[in-house]
Formats: sequence, structure tokens, C-alpha cells
Amino acid sequence: ISAPCENEAPNNPLILRTALVIAVIGASGAFQAYTQRTALGSLLVHGSAVLSATLALVYFLDRRYSRNTTWPVFTLMISAGVPATSWYWSTLPRNSAVAGIVVVCLAITGIIVARELTFAVRVRTVALTLLVLLVLSLMVVFLDPSTGIDVDTRAVAYRGIFTHKNTLGRMAAIEVVLVGVMLMLPDIKRIPWVAALAVAGIVLFEARSQTGLVAAG
Repeated sequence: ISAPCENEAPNNPLILRTALVIAVIGASGAFQAYTQRTALGSLLVHGSAVLSATLALVYFLDRRYSRNTTWPVFTLMISAGVPATSWYWSTLPRNSAVAGIVVVCLAITGIIVARELTFAVRVRTVALTLLVLLVLSLMVVFLDPSTGIDVDTRAVAYRGIFTHKNTLGRMAAIEVVLVGVMLMLPDIKRIPWVAALAVAGIVLFEARSQTGLVAAG
């Protein structure tokens, strides 16, 4: 049996799809409507970035690629860490250092995921993750409206499990784009994705987010 080509995605491993899901949840700001005032809020953002990067690195190092394959990837990782050095001259060095670590971890996850997962799998994984977050947001709106509804001076809008209606709107806009991409791919079941598009459209409209509407358009 011939060895797999190093430039070929090796069967879209579950560990990397899991790392991508964790990274998306943390980076999206999901559940911050409940956790932002506690230590759990910070842990959800920072911990998810570290965990996703750890899973990605464990998989990548376990593959034991040749140096010709490994060095370019690690060069990109090191380059991603350069902005994190801003903590040295920052007026808030601790905050800058933590933010830098998150950026580096997300970059590590992104670089490895982009190399190892196929385009279709990456899009589907992120789209399904965001769909779950949007559905949870709708559930919060109806089950816990004091948290799920954002009341400001301009409108009464949905915010769901996020801290602001614009954040929910952005996630819905991204979902609209991703579902649009999925519908253009061959050999997919279109009815579930059309339903996902309908959910994203409803959330986008009810979030009353102008930035989200512009992004989706």
C-alpha cells in the first residue's frame, strides 16, 4: 500500500474538526451573555483557543511529517506570534499578553486545519457549529427573554447567547455566506441547508443588526 501524499488532506480527522468547532465557539463570543461577568467568560474565550491549538498540534506532530513539510508550517506559526510581542511596550502588558496568546493559538489552529482538512469539510464544520449557536440563541430568546433580547434606544432585538445584537447579527450573516457556499458544492443534501439558510435569515432579521445585513448582502 502506498503512503499518503504529504500534500493531501488525510481523511479529515475528527480531532481537527473538534479543534475547529472549539475555536469557533470561543472566537464567536458565544455564551458570553451568561458568563461575561464571571471568570468562566474569560476561560471560555482563552481556554477554547488554547485547547483547540493543543488538539491541532497533537495531531500535526503525531503525523511525523518530513522537515520539508514541517518547517513551512512552523514558520507560519512563528510569524503569527510576532504581533503578540506588543505586550512589551503595552500600557496594559497583562491584557496584551493574554490577547497575544489567544491570537497565536487561533493562528496555530487555523494553519493546521487549513492544511489538513478539505475546503468542503472546513465550511461544513463551521456552518454546522454556527447553526447550533443560532438555534441556541433562538431558544434563549423564548425561554429566557431577559437575557436573549437586547433592548437599546433604537430597537428591541434578539441577541441570544451573545452579549449584543450586532454580534448575533454577524454570526447569522457569516452563516448565510457559508450556507450559500455549501449550496454551490456538488453532492450535498440541499433541503437541510435551505432550512439552515432560513434559520440564519430569521435570526439576521430579528437581530436588527445593520452591520450584519450589510455583511450578508
